[in-house]
Amino acid sequence: MQAFANFILRGRLQASLVVALAALLSFTGILSPLSLLSGAALALVTLRQGAVAGLIIMAYSAVALLVVSLGLFNDLRVLTMVILSYWLPVLIMAELLRRMASLSWVITLSGALVIAYIALVYLVSGDPAPAWREQLTALFQAVASQAQLGEAEVQQIIDMLAPMMTGLQALSELAFALIALFIARWWQAMLFNPGGFRQEFHNLRLQRWFAWPAVLILLGMMLSSADGSLLGQFASELGLVVMSLFWLQGLSVAHGLVGLSNAKVGWLIALYVLMIIPQFMMLMVLVGMIDGWLDIRARVARSRAQ
Repeated sequence: MQAFANFILRGRLQASLVVALAALLSFTGILSPLSLLSGAALALVTLRQGAVAGLIIMAYSAVALLVVSLGLFNDLRVLTMVILSYWLPVLIMAELLRRMASLSWVITLSGALVIAYIALVYLVSGDPAPAWREQLTALFQAVASQAQLGEAEVQQIIDMLAPMMTGLQALSELAFALIALFIARWWQAMLFNPGGFRQEFHNLRLQRWFAWPAVLILLGMMLSSADGSLLGQFASELGLVVMSLFWLQGLSVAHGLVGLSNAKVGWLIALYVLMIIPQFMMLMVLVGMIDGWLDIRARVARSRAQ
């Protein structure tokens, strides 16, 4: 992996080749995770050489995707989606991380921007669910017969997803950008600061100022989500983002505590296995929220130093 990261940083041609080829291969479906590789390569260049270099790589890669989009799909929407939904957010977050040198700040700001985006959608459109319901209906009509789903089952799924799709879409793009950024940061540390990403992730905490609006959002979700109102729907979408961010902080707490105690990696393996249990996922969210106020890792570190 170190050799691969070195190859990306060798020059613009090499970086553009990785970014474009990984994105193209991700269109095949089975290789869709390679889109993360594409974003990570772009982020690595941006972290090391700045946003201008990243934009140049993105432009070179976009030319290659433009040819494919017109030749294979005869549709520029694929290229537009890749640039706006994947590459550009990753590039912006990588540049912020390069300038601020704080993963915690970048994640907090990104989460706040996602929350602001969802609020803007509701402010402009009122209720985005009907528009999502139309899109989901068209999508499920194309796959329902293959999946052997009845009309009632399809409608039930659509009714469940439509009120959450704005938040799910924004959260999926945030998750993609964060994972790609983590990979790039890991590569960067591997090349120039061995062990640096591990320490950075172990100390990850959302900024303290984020805790107050986050608590208000979660309270609003709990009080209004059950009444089926538009306010409850809005609060649920915001709550989805907030809980995901605190889950990430809870995961960082777990990694940090394992590192502080020099415990075996088996504890982390067990942790990820338990993630399949929804109640355990909520426990991780709670741990993240508690850590936002109490800084669990700092307290454990002080107690071990005494």
